[in-house]
Amino acid sequence: QQTSAMPAVLDVLLELTRLVPDEAWAGQVSISAGRIRLSGEAKAASELLAQLSQSAVFSDPRFEAPLTQNPKSGHERFVISLAIGNGNAP
Repeated sequence: QQTSAMPAVLDVLLELTRLVPDEAWAGQVSISAGRIRLSGEAKAASELLAQLSQSAVFSDPRFEAPLTQNPKSGHERFVISLAIGNGNAP
């Protein structure tokens, strides 16, 4: 049985799909201990982080590693983690 404090994995993936822009992608997504971790590339990773911070499903977005640039695509490589839940749940 799912509790209201933790959304279903499908809901988490749906929210990520809604928030991540078309020009960004995540090659690796992992969920562990109430956090989601995304590794991938975006034109502007800081804009992606700002977009993720607008979610009602996630909280505490942060970079887990320094940004690097892919010389072939010109995009920024990122590792972002997010808490699942709005941080206001009891």
